[in-house]
Amino acid sequence: MLRGTNEHQAGQGGRQRWRRFVGSFAFSTLLHVVLIAITALFVFRQVRPRAPSTFDTIWLDGPTQEVEIEIPVTPGLAPQAAGDSLDPGGTSLGIEFDPTMIASVGDDLSLDVSSPIASGLGGRVASTDVKSSSSAANSKKGSIKPGRGRGLGEGDGVGNGSGPGFFGSVPGAKRIVYVVDSSRSMNAKHDSPSKTRFRRLKVELIKSILELPPESQFFVIFFANEMLGMPAETLQPATPQSKDHYLRWVAQVDPGGSPTDPQDALAAAIRLQPDIIYFLTDGEFKKGVNLRLRSIKLPRTAIHTFAFGETVGEELLKDIARNNGGEYKFVP
Repeated sequence: MLRGTNEHQAGQGGRQRWRRFVGSFAFSTLLHVVLIAITALFVFRQVRPRAPSTFDTIWLDGPTQEVEIEIPVTPGLAPQAAGDSLDPGGTSLGIEFDPTMIASVGDDLSLDVSSPIASGLGGRVASTDVKSSSSAANSKKGSIKPGRGRGLGEGDGVGNGSGPGFFGSVPGAKRIVYVVDSSRSMNAKHDSPSKTRFRRLKVELIKSILELPPESQFFVIFFANEMLGMPAETLQPATPQSKDHYLRWVAQVDPGGSPTDPQDALAAAIRLQPDIIYFLTDGEFKKGVNLRLRSIKLPRTAIHTFAFGETVGEELLKDIARNNGGEYKFVP
């Protein structure tokens, strides 16, 4: 009887030990599975590929150079051989030059329609000889002579610029750079046959460059939120062939872009070491930009400034002209 009882107790103890073993094994297995799952989740979260970052990249032609003013430099002046096709950024190579653009300058733009320049602009101009401004070369460097037409006053820097030169400013020097606004605001309507400020500006550029004598040199730089320099590395001679080539390029440039920032354009113009810079805008700039522009003081280059249609930036333009031996003019 005692033996049977002992055997019964031994059997119960074995079953209990087995249950404890199975329970411990199951708990250990579950714990390991949970740990493996947590580890896998952590690892996969670490190695999961991220979405690629987006960068706006601008490729520049030629090395970046510095000038003696605190202005960021972005050259963008690419060499271009005469006769190559010109495309400032997706515009058509066919030049559509509206005759009303030329009509707005009246008798002051006179061009032989048989000349290469006239053919390059579609021949839609008045038929006489190009008026030469070579007599102005003997005047004081950087002087602005009064224009003809419906000026709002004489000697006060106000006029519509329908005389010879650039908005009535006849260059008294041979090396000239035009730094002109091509921002979105230049699409504003203009009370002239040109219809918009930018088209009126193009008329004045064309007229002024056509008037330059062959011994002069010129360069054109447009600016908006970025600069667009004439496709050349240096000032270009004012020969008929050169005028024809680069006026085609001028005719293709379209306005657009904001906010307006002329710093790179002026820095590029200064590097060309001209006698005169014509600086035209219809707006105003950020406070930091204004401070840097007011710091420009050039000993050998005159900067003539023009407020076109708006006077919001007039004080800055007056300061730039005053600091650099130039004159300021408002063009309505």
